[in-house]
Amino acid sequence: MPTGNGYRSCVAPTPTNDVIYTNHCGWLGLLCDVLPINSAINCWDNPNFDQCAIAAIDVGTTVTVVGKGVKLAGKALDLLGKAAEDAGPASGNLVIGKVDDLEAPGALGPGNRTLLSRLKPDLGPPEANWARNAGILREEMGSGVPIRDASVNPVAGAL
Repeated sequence: MPTGNGYRSCVAPTPTNDVIYTNHCGWLGLLCDVLPINSAINCWDNPNFDQCAIAAIDVGTTVTVVGKGVKLAGKALDLLGKAAEDAGPASGNLVIGKVDDLEAPGALGPGNRTLLSRLKPDLGPPEANWARNAGILREEMGSGVPIRDASVNPVAGAL
């Protein structure tokens, strides 16, 4: 049983069949309910099936919710990283052109970048892909930074 100083005595508690709710955290009671601290301590103080079943359910629920929260936080960080990588006009000189030209060895120099990562996945109908691609190119053009075309014929200047 808890003593006045908050430490357990060496005397084992006498279990009852009653479910007892005690707030063991004072003004942090809500936090101790969300994290199943109160349920676990109440089970320890009054070890009967009902009391400990409540504690087990609370702990299981909290682990599940925290696990999903950690998973969601991981996904959010991945998305934020990708968004930061792909977002709007970025630093570096933009190079556009045919995919084969952009992926050719030496097509991109240091500090050059492409929009290829922002133009995936294939949306299906060509009209949908064109609309997305045109919007991304318009966004880049709005930054006012020069754009180089890697697919220009070096002799004739034709695209």
